[in-house]
Amino acid sequence: MIGKTVKGNGFSGVLAYVFEKPDAQYLGGNMAGKTPGLLAREFRAITQFNAKVKQPVAHISLSPSTEDDVSDQKALELINQYLDKIGFGDCQWVAVKHIDTEFEDKPRPHYHIVANRVRQTDHRVVSAWRDWRRSEIAIRELEQEFNLTEVTASWDYEKRNLTNGQWQKLQREQSKEVPVQIRLLKLIDHCAEGNPTMPEFIKRLKESDVKAKVHFQSTGRVQGLTYELEGTVLSGTKLGKAYTFNGVQKFKGVLYESGHDNPFLKEEQPPQTPQNTQVKHKNNEPEL
Repeated sequence: MIGKTVKGNGFSGVLAYVFEKPDAQYLGGNMAGKTPGLLAREFRAITQFNAKVKQPVAHISLSPSTEDDVSDQKALELINQYLDKIGFGDCQWVAVKHIDTEFEDKPRPHYHIVANRVRQTDHRVVSAWRDWRRSEIAIRELEQEFNLTEVTASWDYEKRNLTNGQWQKLQREQSKEVPVQIRLLKLIDHCAEGNPTMPEFIKRLKESDVKAKVHFQSTGRVQGLTYELEGTVLSGTKLGKAYTFNGVQKFKGVLYESGHDNPFLKEEQPPQTPQNTQVKHKNNEPEL
């Protein structure tokens, strides 16, 4: 199972995204409301007790393997235990099921959890320190307890194209000679924080000196995403699965609504591609 947590400051936007997907199915939670508006008000009623918390939203996605047959009841049990294990046992939460993705041509149900980082009991915040590690430990334990297929940890997807030496160099942040590819990954990660919309994400990248371009086919369908930093252009696929157009939504929580966002995205000019830079893939088209 793959897990990803993105923190943000507004419940309304992420709840609208989670609930308004055409295939969205409410699973359950510990809250009275079952609509984005009612739930947002419930969440805010608790967060007002700790105004110091700037990012009270935890948007968690859990994606079991396509080899696993997970019933809705089993999914709720798993989510309950997962939240307890990562420190959200005393927090508000709601879970929604999506089935709009595929993996190796198979439908892949996955679960979106919107949780309040401010506890209902003492109004203290769930710590963000090493939360990614707590999540991965919980996922490995739950795979064993629920007899699920073990899936590569989410951070391995994101750094799959980096050597161990490059990744260690990135983590140390001690050298000004960090390769462009690694600096680009850090900038993308930073710009994706807080569940921005796709246009906001592209705008943030631009403000960080990264030229990002969403490519469209003649039919209007999204074809792919490329980034340019200091004259080097790389496709999302080249950077890793979490940095493709679909990947920044699934793994990093960037919100996308085609009807609303595409007019802005189509106005953006594509980055200039140096002759020695490969950004095309099969059939000369960037991959999603």
